[in-house]
Amino acid sequence: MNEDQIQSAAAVRLGMVLGQSAALAADLALRSGAAAQDVPYARLSQVLTKAGQIMAWTASGTEIGGEHVLHAQEH
Repeated sequence: MNEDQIQSAAAVRLGMVLGQSAALAADLALRSGAAAQDVPYARLSQVLTKAGQIMAWTASGTEIGGEHVLHAQEH
């Protein structure tokens, strides 16, 4: 993959994560009769984790062919 393809793939993944997060927050809000911004973070975090999202990560790096590559690690 070239740099443009890597950046494009990262943007697509970010958009998917944000879309899923917004949809699940909206679902919780509708079910509880609250505004989306009033959904408790602890509850949203539980739902997102159950849906498979990584809620926290640390980055470690590796040099590959003279380029620094980051690796996400789940907590």
